Order: sequence, then C-alpha cells, then structure tokens
Amino acid sequence: MDISGLDGLWWDYEAPVRIAERVPETFVALTGSLRPADAVEEFPFLCKPGPEVPYVIPYLLRQDGMKAVMSRIQIGAHEGTAIAYFSSGRTSGFRVPNEWGSSRSVFIASDGGLVTTQDRFDESEFDFELRPYLDEELLLWIDPDDEELELRSGVVDCPFLDRAGRRSCLLISRGEIWTSAEPPEVGDSLQEFPELELPDLGEISVTESFSEADNPGSEVSVVSCARCGGEIRADAKFCGHCGASLEEKRTEPHCPSCGEAVSPTAKFCGVCGARITPS
Repeated sequence: MDISGLDGLWWDYEAPVRIAERVPETFVALTGSLRPADAVEEFPFLCKPGPEVPYVIPYLLRQDGMKAVMSRIQIGAHEGTAIAYFSSGRTSGFRVPNEWGSSRSVFIASDGGLVTTQDRFDESEFDFELRPYLDEELLLWIDPDDEELELRSGVVDCPFLDRAGRRSCLLISRGEIWTSAEPPEVGDSLQEFPELELPDLGEISVTESFSEADNPGSEVSVVSCARCGGEIRADAKFCGHCGASLEEKRTEPHCPSCGEAVSPTAKFCGVCGARITPS
C-alpha cells in the first residue's frame, strides 16, 4: 500500500499499479475509508478511497466465521481507516468487494494461484452504525496508539464510533474532491477550451475485414461457475466472482444451487437438498 499520499499510482482507481501479494488462508477482502486533509494532492487520475466515515459490509459479516478488523493508517496528510475481513470458514463462494481504492482485486491465493476479481458493492450496502457488530464481536479494532497492534472488541473507547463526515464515496482528482451525491459544479462557458481545426481528410474507404474473434463487440461464450453460479467466460481459469480455480473442477459434478461437490450418481445435494439434474 502507498502510504506516502494519494498521488501515487497505487491509488489510481481505474488502472492501479499494485503488486499481487500472497494473502493468508483466512483473508477475504480489504476495504477502507479516508478523511482527507484540508488540501489534496494534484494528480490527473481518479482516486476513489471510500467515504469519510468507517463502515462495514453486512453481507460479508453474515457469512459463517467472518470477522472484520478496523485499524488507522496515515496516508500522507490524510487519515485512513483500513477495514480487513477474515474468515475462519470458507473464503470463497460469495461476493468479494474490490480492493480498497481500486476497481478490482488481484492477489495470490494460499495455493499459489493468481486471482483477479471485480465486484463493486453499492454504497447502499454499507452500514455506518458499528455498535451492533462491535457488540456481537463481528467487528474488532486496533487502537491507533497501540504499537503492539492488540485486537480489541466492544464499544468502550472504540475510536471508530460516531465519526462525522460524508458517507458517500469520495472522488478525488486534480486537487478537487466531490461525491456522487455532491457532483462538482460545471461552468456554463466552454471558452477556456480552444477550438480545434481538423484537416479535410476526404472520403475514407474501409477495406479491411475483421473476423468475429477480432471484433470486440462479438458475443463471448459464457458458462456458470460450479461453486458460486456466477457467469464467467468458457475459457476462464479462475472465477471472477469467487476466485475458485476452474481448471481442477471442470469435470467434477457440483450442486447448481449451492455449488458444493456432489457424487456423480447423486439425485439430491447433501448440503442444501437441491435436486441434481443429470447432465
């Protein structure tokens, strides 16, 4: 993570420059929030570091064995809050949010495979009321002044509670900050943009033909992931929704409802009870 400021390419939302790192077996996702300083850096790309107020994603915390951990990270002059999710149960087979500040997630799984996923959670899926999750110990936290990084629980002395600030994701570029709820003002005049004079190119004859494979608008064959049911390319090696390896499991029968492996002769799933239709 680039903690020197927001002007590094690590924070480029659309095209982040990040090194894929091997994650622990229990790791699920990294999200975050950011309270910017009075002035932000000048950079030409779009930075999307989350809302100002720390939050959790209830969908993830409803998964068996899931917990979230909040910790303070200073990013240049800005105050960031990292929100990491870990699971003592399964770490795939459900939606996983994009990595903090990025339009995707790229990491090396515990088995050594490179996993790339894209799944943007809507702001309506955030919950800024942290007390219930602290009370149930689904949300843990680290005191910003604790050099030992001890995990703490409960609402007492929790520095992430009742924070003021914007609850829509911040959009930052060229020294300006706005949100989707508060878009920037656009001037009525376009006089600042010079008028371009284009040469007369005459008639252009297009003679080159393209095959269907070269045409980016052509249809792509898709199948369903055997684990989570998400739509993926037929030639994909990993699921873009849950990260499951597809090479190893293409020939194994799976339940179409919950994605669990089933016996080739099974008529019903032993996990969820769904009927298995012979292929």
